[in-house]
Amino acid sequence: ALTALPAGITTIGNDAFNGAKLHALHTLPKSLKVINDRVFTGTFLNRLETLPVGLTKIGKSAFENAQLTSLTALPDGLTTIGEAAFVKAKLSALVALPVQLTTLEQQTFQNADLSELLELPAGLTTIGVAAFSHAKLYKLCKLPVGLTLISENAFLASKLSALQELPAKLTEISRGAFSFVEGLALCSGLPPKVRLVGDGAFYYCHDLSLKALGDIYGINVRALDEDNIKRLKSGTPSRLEKNC
Repeated sequence: ALTALPAGITTIGNDAFNGAKLHALHTLPKSLKVINDRVFTGTFLNRLETLPVGLTKIGKSAFENAQLTSLTALPDGLTTIGEAAFVKAKLSALVALPVQLTTLEQQTFQNADLSELLELPAGLTTIGVAAFSHAKLYKLCKLPVGLTLISENAFLASKLSALQELPAKLTEISRGAFSFVEGLALCSGLPPKVRLVGDGAFYYCHDLSLKALGDIYGINVRALDEDNIKRLKSGTPSRLEKNC
């Protein structure tokens, strides 16, 4: 069984280990800088605890549907994570993302298990289309202070019940961004700089506070479903309102 890759490797090419069973692989070469597209798609890497500190790029779908249950962090020097890099990946031990990331591409962590992720990089300004849709984010309690754009379907149907408020510099929440998210109260409402809320952005978010509903309604009534509009007009608090 393969336990390690040869020392000195700096790049792993497209599809190199696509679909391989790598149960015994527990380390990657310290020299590794680039993991290209679909390299570890569908692989079992349950013994891999870290990635090389010098890694700077992870390509498109590089770890799609991969089992990475022992990986606790991504290297701080990582500046590029490609589209769909970790779609459906099991990252249940990961607690943080690289500090230098400023943008998350579309579908980066779609449907991924990020049960232990506590925070996103402080310098993150953009969360791409469907970046965390259907992801498990049980412990993510805040978003970066410099975040300005939450793109279309970014958190669609994700498990995001610990999130308490949105960052002050946020200006745009795109279509479907938080639709079908349970346990999202946003007790303090929307940040004052938000000027655009897309259609369906908060569809079926039935735990939103009345303050949040009022703020959203005032920007775009089509961002809410009929049930939430009725609740707002009747002044009926959500089941989580008592915690606000």
